[in-house]
Amino acid sequence: MENEKRILITGGSGLVGRRLTTLLEAEGYEVAWLSRGKKGDGRKIFQWDIDAGIMDSAALDWAGAIIHLAGEGIAEKKWTARRKEEILQSRVKPAFLLKKKMDERGGFSGRILCASAVGFYGAMNSTHLFSETDSAGQDFMAEVCQQWESASNGIIEKAHGKGCILRVGIVISANGGALPKLAGPVKYFAGARLGSGKQMIPWIHIDDVCRMFVHCLENKDCYGIYNACGPQSVSHDELMSSVSNIYKRPIILPHVPEFVLKVILGEMAVMVTRGVSVSSEKIIRTGFRFLYPELQDALKKELL
Repeated sequence: MENEKRILITGGSGLVGRRLTTLLEAEGYEVAWLSRGKKGDGRKIFQWDIDAGIMDSAALDWAGAIIHLAGEGIAEKKWTARRKEEILQSRVKPAFLLKKKMDERGGFSGRILCASAVGFYGAMNSTHLFSETDSAGQDFMAEVCQQWESASNGIIEKAHGKGCILRVGIVISANGGALPKLAGPVKYFAGARLGSGKQMIPWIHIDDVCRMFVHCLENKDCYGIYNACGPQSVSHDELMSSVSNIYKRPIILPHVPEFVLKVILGEMAVMVTRGVSVSSEKIIRTGFRFLYPELQDALKKELL
């Protein structure tokens, strides 16, 4: 296929999308974004309007593969009923539109990779090590992930099953996500541990999650569901201690109690007070190797 090196990314302007774009281009791929806007930092843009059900039909003709990352940030605003619906619809409606456009052209011949999240397993504190065969949780984010993956499977089926879904953990990056919010105060002697501190964090470095997408793109035997997190989950206390050691700043403030976080964050507090350990053994068995298997190395890369 002459267009097999052409990758169409939805959600390209997000934290993972931008880094993945840079990585793909460094590997010789041509990348275009499927976007609501017209600016793509100098790269090719195909436009779509998800609410209106409009998409540039040339995008699918151009692309040799699709990496589908689109979705509203889950921690940007409090989880009101309206916001929760926005979070859900921002994940399922783009996939429905892609599926519709694929139906209109008779399918899609390239590989399709889609993002999901480890929130699939539910927000809880558990000693169980979750793998891809475990059932979904029963809370809000678990329900979102189930519907998200169902919609994504709809477009993967249009590519005759040639694709997979990556359940992404907490991304370690200095450019966004949870790390700047947790580590920034520590640098200025204002850091605090949240909740019990025992909640587990299934983390992954930004470069490793992007490399995982490339790995699944290039390895035709990769299909189905994969957990995209590092080989060892850590507790919140362990994460904060590592940040403290890197910055050489003590954490002198007491733990912020869970009830206080619930007052401040509402239902969204579960994102920082609950966490599970997640296995990455399945993706490792495909030959994937982590650049940053150790949390300390991942944090040093981003914080120093």
